[in-house]
Amino acid sequence: MSSTILQIQHYSREITSACREPQTEHERSNSSNKSRIKKAFRVMKS
Repeated sequence: MSSTILQIQHYSREITSACREPQTEHERSNSSNKSRIKKAFRVMKS
């Protein structure tokens, strides 16, 4: 159970960093952010 909570905390951090304005060229070119967000929402719904 606690691992699920840790997962959600991890994914919410991922979502926060993916949603904020990209600060660097590397972040701007990182198109995997969208798939990470989708994955995170799938995990949270289940």
